[in-house]
Formats: sequence, structure tokens, C-alpha cells
Amino acid sequence: MKSHFIGPFLLWLEERGYPVREWLAANDVSPEAIGHRAWHLSHATYCELLEVAEARSGEAALGLAFAQSTPRMYAFMEALWQNCADVEGAIGTWSYYAKAMAGRMAFRVSSEPGRITITQTCDAYDLRLERLSNEFLIAWILLQLQVITRVDIVPLEVAFAHPAPSDTSRYVEVFGTSNILFDRAGNSIVLDERDKSRPVVLADPNVYEALAKRADSMPPPDGNVVSRLPSTIEELLASGQPQIEDVAKSLGVSVRTLQRRIAENQSTFQREVERVREQMARALVGHGQVTLTEIASRLGYGDPSAFFRAFKRWTGVTPTEFRAQRA
Repeated sequence: MKSHFIGPFLLWLEERGYPVREWLAANDVSPEAIGHRAWHLSHATYCELLEVAEARSGEAALGLAFAQSTPRMYAFMEALWQNCADVEGAIGTWSYYAKAMAGRMAFRVSSEPGRITITQTCDAYDLRLERLSNEFLIAWILLQLQVITRVDIVPLEVAFAHPAPSDTSRYVEVFGTSNILFDRAGNSIVLDERDKSRPVVLADPNVYEALAKRADSMPPPDGNVVSRLPSTIEELLASGQPQIEDVAKSLGVSVRTLQRRIAENQSTFQREVERVREQMARALVGHGQVTLTEIASRLGYGDPSAFFRAFKRWTGVTPTEFRAQRA
């Protein structure tokens, strides 16, 4: 896997006196790449390094501490954010350009009455195993919004894909809310709809235009087609079962190229459609503000009973039972 998180994170630990080079040597990883933006290493080694780092540090929620202590991580994106007109423009910019900043990660911005949600998913590996980087990225998004608005924005809800740690007090301290959920389909942060109109202090639209033009000219990252696949499927679901021909056309590639890219990730097109449906279903049913019939329609099910059967297959419970549990 390719990680933009591990290099800066290990550099941050080394600056605080932790024996990072010893940990790397013990895992047969060259210490020369400390601080580098892009690391290529196995996902098992990646997770092991993070586990060792937290165990040796003795600090709970180390990813949150990293987010609070790191002034810059995605410098180009931060420059874009600082020159957006308001919060709505900033999170829309992040969703659009994140594919170039965070590789295989996908970010979706959705609005419901009274709330606006930023959801992070990943088609390359299981976010449930990514606790430290999950903590960092969601906290970093909120902290950046607070920096550019000079307002202590408090989210309505924060959700993580990983299981709940034994002590969540650090989460409450960082996010300013006790409404923090765990073991979700992805990571997300929910803001009050009123927050999206908060102006960005010292924004310069001319600077933003120049930076956006530069971002648009960047070459696409590795796996760009696959990283855009979930959002493309989601857009086409409302009109019914997405066909691979339609998805390939929306992505600007041939059907054969799309099939090859999906196969390279040990998956199939139908499996990707099911994955998107499950993630959307969990989120929509869990929030409780959309009728189950409407959710079935959004997911492309002509018959609501087919959606109910699929949801029970995914979760082990009916949509009504799942909603009651969340309530």
C-alpha cells in the first residue's frame, strides 16, 4: 500500500524522542524514508508500526495528538482551504481534490435538513484497522476548519470505522462533543448546516483560482479510476442498478480498462456496487431522517422488499431494528 501518513507521523514521533529507527529496523523497514510523504509498504507492516508506536508512547488516541501537534500536513490543500470563501466551499474543495492528496481515499459531502456530512471511505483496505490514521484525518479536518474560520466549530456527530477504545475521553476533549460513534461503515464528521456559511478569514479568491487551476493540471494519482468508482456508482444508483458500461463512460475509460482496474484490486464490479449500497444504507438508515422506501429508491431497488433482504444480509438485522438500535 501507499501511505502519505506514516512518514510525517514517524518523523513527529522521532522528534519527541521515541526510538523510531529501532522500530523500523525490527520490522525490516529502511529508516531513510522517515518524513517522506509517500511510503510503499505492506498493510500488515503499516498497522504493526502504528501499533508499536502507540504501545511504546503510552499515550491514548495518538492519532488525535498528532493532529493537534502538526501545523501542516497537506500543504497544498491547506492553501486552497485558506482561500475558499466559506466552510461550504472548503469542504467541497476537499471532497473534489482529495483524490490527489490522499490517493485511494474517497470523500463524499452530503446534506440533509439541518446538517452537512463529510464521509471518508477507502476501497483499498479495511478502515476498521486504521485507528490512528482515522483519528488523525477526521480531527485534522475539524482543526483546519477551526483555523480558517477562527471559530471553535463543534460537530453534531463524529463517527469512526474502528471499534471504540476503552477510554474515549480524549475524543470528547478534541471534538468538543460526546456524540462520537464507532464501528461504522466509514469515518465521518457531521456539522450543523449553519456552519457551512461561516466565512474563511483572509480568503483571497484570486489566489484560490490560481491554486485550483494548478490542481486541475496535476496528473491523476495511481488508481485514480478505482478511487472515483464509489462516488460514480452512488451517482448512478438513483436511476436503478448501475451498468458497468454507464459507469465506465462516466469515468472516461473503456469497460475493459475498468474491469482490469477492479480485478487488480481483487474485486468485481458487482461487489463494488454492493459495497457502495451497503455503506449508503448504513448511513441513511442510521440517521433516521429518510424513509425506508426512499432509501430503497436511492439505492436503486425498484422493490423495497429487495432492499430489506439485502440490508439484513449486510447487518444481520432489519432496517427498522438497525434504526432502533442507533436511536
